[in-house]
Amino acid sequence: MSVFDNLAYCCIFCNRYKGSDVAAIDSRTGEAIRLFHPRMQRWQEGEVTARLLRFNQAERIVERVILQNAGPYPRSNG
Repeated sequence: MSVFDNLAYCCIFCNRYKGSDVAAIDSRTGEAIRLFHPRMQRWQEGEVTARLLRFNQAERIVERVILQNAGPYPRSNG
């Protein structure tokens, strides 16, 4: 069920890669891991989500740099 408190902004690419998935397989353990929940977890727990949503593909990194240079855009803290 979609409720306002459960929604999160995402770009078209993240939304497409996520689809209806709520978990992904951890490549190290083979275990199903729930996708990162930004209101309940620290980002260090988001490795499986980052891989599923392909955050670190070369074109996504270039896109983030362009958006950061263009104006208000969340910057990484490390």
